[in-house]
Amino acid sequence: MIIIICQVPESCPAGTFLENIIFEVSDCDGVIDESIHGLQHTLSIRSNQLKDVQGVQYAFEHGRCVLPRAQVPNEPGTVSFVAYHTHFADLETIIQVDLTR
Repeated sequence: MIIIICQVPESCPAGTFLENIIFEVSDCDGVIDESIHGLQHTLSIRSNQLKDVQGVQYAFEHGRCVLPRAQVPNEPGTVSFVAYHTHFADLETIIQVDLTR
């Protein structure tokens, strides 16, 4: 399972950026799987709302990956996206953030 280790804000202003979201692949006990490393281990984002990161692949390094920056929509509401391991579809997490004025 992919666990988010840094806090994703529950809300942020519309039109701003989510920055430095860190993902880790860990087991049920929270131990990082450091073998998740190399060219076959990447994270992708699936979202109609985060167009600047849609289709981009981010490399896992020893079980960790950073989404450096993603611009959220300009309108208030809720943005949601799926972060998933590109080659292991069962390794994914769904993230939702409320967008305020």
